[in-house]
Amino acid sequence: MTDHRADDDAAPEPEQEAEEMEKVQEDAAREREQNGGYQ
Repeated sequence: MTDHRADDDAAPEPEQEAEEMEKVQEDAAREREQNGGYQ
């Protein structure tokens, strides 16, 4: 799958954007767990 940044920024698909947000939040949660939780 080719990466067209400009296209993504210009017109992101709602579904795709939601998935991306979910992934980001999961990654953040995983990092917090590894760092001993929120402080």
